[in-house]
Amino acid sequence: TSWASASSGIRNLLCQAAGVLGSNVYSGTWGAGVNVTTDNGSTWVQVNNGLGNSIVSSFAVIGSSLFAGTQGGIFVTTNNGSSWSLSNSGLTDNQVYCLLVNGSNFYAGTGSKVFLSTNNGLSWTNISNGLPLYPVYSLAWVNGNLIAGTWGQGAHLSTNNGGSWNPINNGLTNNIVMTLAVDGNNVLAGTTQGVFLTTNYGTSWTLSSNGLTTLYTLALYNAGPAIFAGSWGGGVFMTTSHGASWTSVSTGLTNPDDRAFILAGNDLYVAAVGGVWKRPLSQMVGIHEIGSNVPDKFELYQNYPNPFNPVTKIRFDFPLLEGVRGMISSLTIYDVLGRQMEILVTQQLQPGSYEVEWDGSNYSSGIYFYELKSGDFSQTKKMLMIK
Repeated sequence: TSWASASSGIRNLLCQAAGVLGSNVYSGTWGAGVNVTTDNGSTWVQVNNGLGNSIVSSFAVIGSSLFAGTQGGIFVTTNNGSSWSLSNSGLTDNQVYCLLVNGSNFYAGTGSKVFLSTNNGLSWTNISNGLPLYPVYSLAWVNGNLIAGTWGQGAHLSTNNGGSWNPINNGLTNNIVMTLAVDGNNVLAGTTQGVFLTTNYGTSWTLSSNGLTTLYTLALYNAGPAIFAGSWGGGVFMTTSHGASWTSVSTGLTNPDDRAFILAGNDLYVAAVGGVWKRPLSQMVGIHEIGSNVPDKFELYQNYPNPFNPVTKIRFDFPLLEGVRGMISSLTIYDVLGRQMEILVTQQLQPGSYEVEWDGSNYSSGIYFYELKSGDFSQTKKMLMIK
């Protein structure tokens, strides 16, 4: 019921980036490059062969390739870190703070620009028309809208894939946007003075920091059933209400300066000043196992109550079948147009019956669908919210 240190072997414990590729988890550090664990955080080894800069700010994954954004450009490995090569063609600003992959588009936020690659990092194009010359610390993509969070000039929006940008700071009372997280159709922005929420792609923002005892927000991460915030000096916070309220979930953390998250299997890892910690996601979020019988088949049940306002529960069975163990299962909410609203579950599950709660407070009345997927299995049901 608490975070556990998972830093054995990490060179330089100032960890500020986290990534996952397959069963490997990576930590990016300030000054010691990249460390990898292949045993769920028990031990780490340094993997810097060919990595030309040791200050690593971000990771991104495309297929079997892992990219690292550093203070000396972008590097890529295709062999789990055994060797790295530069991926900088066209990148005229090598101070890389953030990376974002959306379909075939690969974005990089740098010390003064945003760049786009459409060929998996082989070449880059500057797409900064209208952006101020300030560091781009965070990027987010939501329903055709690309949002950039800057240090000193707030948030900016492009509706044409970086062709042009405009400021979107109405209600955003702090202009240092450290991190962004997409939550369905909404976006949360972490700043040095709290978290802000937009439900209209930045046309307006509202403060969404109720329960945050430390406002300086370094990292936001959507783990599916919950969004996590890492703070400067205050530890880790969690919301299951789309930012309406936050709860501290820092038990066991010995350093409260938390800079990046990654979900690997059933565990959430946090990279912090002082090392890496991990904790089972199930300790912190609403999914829980019910009953003691082991099902013999997949089953997704009708939510209850239905209709509902605005909270409902969804139950499903995960069977004991050959080839099923270890697979990632997901439970996802969609609106009537097929747009993804929320991911309630995305983790490896043991055989059993489970129940998860969905709070639709941030959504309008209407028909929604929920889909359970695991391997080749997929089942969808309909539900109705009436407010």
